[in-house]
Amino acid sequence: MKKILISFFALLMILSSCEEVQTPDLGTAGKQWLQFGATNFQGNEADGKILVTVQLAADTNPTDLSIDFSILETSNTQGYTIEPSSGTIIIPAGELEAVIEITPIDNNATNDNISIKLALSENTSYPLGLLGEGLINHETTVTILDDDCTLDLSEFYGTYLANEDGYCDGCYEVVISEGPVEGTLLMANLYETGGTTVVELDNSDPSNPFIIYRSSEFGAVIQNHGTYGPGMATGSSDIPTSTFRTCDKYMDLYFKRCFDAGCFAYNHIQLTRK
Repeated sequence: MKKILISFFALLMILSSCEEVQTPDLGTAGKQWLQFGATNFQGNEADGKILVTVQLAADTNPTDLSIDFSILETSNTQGYTIEPSSGTIIIPAGELEAVIEITPIDNNATNDNISIKLALSENTSYPLGLLGEGLINHETTVTILDDDCTLDLSEFYGTYLANEDGYCDGCYEVVISEGPVEGTLLMANLYETGGTTVVELDNSDPSNPFIIYRSSEFGAVIQNHGTYGPGMATGSSDIPTSTFRTCDKYMDLYFKRCFDAGCFAYNHIQLTRK
């Protein structure tokens, strides 16, 4: 009988020991901490804000919680904005999460991915990192993926679908080929009349790429009008600027059809690569 009782108490001690190991206090009154929601966040340059979450692991949050964070290092300080810029976020009372917003500066330049390393600061009574151990998620890395391409005019050669003012009845085709001089493109059938247009793509400021119409220099006639004769596609300061994208070769064109007698109201045609 004595041996049985000893074995019984030994078993109770083993079970008690196992229970203590297997029941950690995750975010309870006995174990609370602050952490980033992940060790890594990322997004494309053109996708808008990247939301970096900061979380409080706790049962409740009775008052506003002020948390400082810092940028440990970054590969390009000019490639994004951060909010709040003060380096302090607030988890409101009753909430368990706040967000740091990283907004990429979208441009048309190939400037590589941007890496931003953030860290939580020890200015609260809560320990940092997963389980409060300061090993994981007390820091995080945000990666902004560059989604731009270099300007190569030859890559614009090909067939495009033309969409006029948001309307596409089957979308007629426009063919783009090498222009009459270096640095130009020749567009055929831009106004669906079989005529031609010569343009130049200006990417000198990658954040503001635009298109220059050079038809008048090379006699590129977009339309032979029955009444007004030959007309050319012309840009103008009183209409929107024509733009382009280097990666998908998309073009957003605004131009007037100008004749000897004058110009018609402007046209808006969007070209999408087939």
